[in-house]
Amino acid sequence: MKLRAFLLIATLHFAVLASCAKETPETPARPGEEGYKTIDLSGYRLIFSDEFDGKKMNWNIWAAENPDNIKHETSRGPEAVEVRDGELRLNVRKVNRSEKVKWIAGYVYLKEPLENNVYIECRFRSGASSGVNNAFWLACKTPPNNTWCNKYEVDIVEARKDVRTGKGNGHLAYHDWKTYPYALDKNGNKCDIAAGIAVEHDFDKYHVWGLWYGENEMIYYLDGEELWRGRTSKTYPDQYYTGVGKAPVWNPLEEQRAYGKYGQEDWNYLGGYNGDKMHIILANIPWGSAWSPLVDEEADGTWMAVDYVRIYKPEALLDPTPDTDLREPRAEIALDKTYSLAEDGCIYFSAEITKKPGEELTLTFTDTDNAPVGKVIVDAEGSLLTGITRLTSSKAAASVVQGKQLVKDNEKTLLVCRITAKAARGKYDKDAISVWCAPAADAAKAPEPYFYPNLDENGNTSATQGWYINQKGYSDEVIRRVAFISTTGELSSFGRFRAGRNFLCVTR
Repeated sequence: MKLRAFLLIATLHFAVLASCAKETPETPARPGEEGYKTIDLSGYRLIFSDEFDGKKMNWNIWAAENPDNIKHETSRGPEAVEVRDGELRLNVRKVNRSEKVKWIAGYVYLKEPLENNVYIECRFRSGASSGVNNAFWLACKTPPNNTWCNKYEVDIVEARKDVRTGKGNGHLAYHDWKTYPYALDKNGNKCDIAAGIAVEHDFDKYHVWGLWYGENEMIYYLDGEELWRGRTSKTYPDQYYTGVGKAPVWNPLEEQRAYGKYGQEDWNYLGGYNGDKMHIILANIPWGSAWSPLVDEEADGTWMAVDYVRIYKPEALLDPTPDTDLREPRAEIALDKTYSLAEDGCIYFSAEITKKPGEELTLTFTDTDNAPVGKVIVDAEGSLLTGITRLTSSKAAASVVQGKQLVKDNEKTLLVCRITAKAARGKYDKDAISVWCAPAADAAKAPEPYFYPNLDENGNTSATQGWYINQKGYSDEVIRRVAFISTTGELSSFGRFRAGRNFLCVTR
């Protein structure tokens, strides 16, 4: 088994299903062979892969569904999972164990949650039967019990055989299940808010399904060809920022509440993806429909054949080299590289600080004329304040997180600031300034908090998802300098300062 991973690889455990499989279909061309397309991944680094080339499932990085979690008369525990002939097989078997359990089928997920700003892909062939759903998708688990939760779902593909055409019918979508308690359809029934498309494909062949899982958009691919962008649609161009989709037909009261607030058609309850931790899932399940009927004799003994799962991340986000790295504090420094807020993109700054009791510390980012572009303040109580051009936050905005003071006196702390130029689009084309901190000893291990570009009713960011404070403003200035100020008149509370284009280069 070839594994390159940010995940820990330890002793293998496995469960192999006794063979009662049907004849294996012919395997089509692999990447690089004639007739096979793949996405251009130059500039990306492979950070995880499982090629399933061994004889055992690696249960240290994968987990199976609880077999007692019955859905559509199907138990999906580890007994339906095997690694064989260079692929992961998620088997479908007729069992008739009880009135509730008529089938067993496969369901596995990566234990480690997915990072954002990664490209993920899976090459698989659907089981050779109609009436079985073959899925490569993302969903959330909720701590502390780590149960699956109805927060958010990304269907990279759910593939079934369409008996009307003999082709595969692939469902690509994202669902915001958080709206289910209050969003109503035309009949007054609860519904999730979703958007997606259907894609026809050759059902009996292997395909590579991929997703760019970004913080500003999701892009869906099939065999190297872009299919759909989750951020935009022709009818609802601001969907990604204002909500994940729309009901097919709204209840009149919901329609009145949802539309027209800001001159766009698709405003949906301040919805949209909010940074929930997602897991990659591979699963199949007998689940018939009018156009894909379940025939027991046909489905029994089939399997979803997974050739590989791979995760890539842009090299630019993995470069740990800062543009500016200053070990000794100064009252003011000229940055080794300038940063324009007129361009799309992210700028990161970090400073090691050790605040004295009663001391207030300020970092001010300035332009050529030393006019302030943005500020980050740690006040005397250890609270955070920040703003673009002018200070827009209050001390209460981030003074306490989970009952703890953010910056403790006499404790070395890494203070990280991210400025996201053009964080929103269109009418709310604002820049965002976000601040996070952690004890210096822990900061190097921490993942980047998820940046949330959605907007509240005033056009401001409505959730921070780990950035302790997040404010917006307008600026097209160029940041050229940084000034360090302490109310004690000394700079001894400031330590190492770094600036660069990713979280890694200012924390590692």
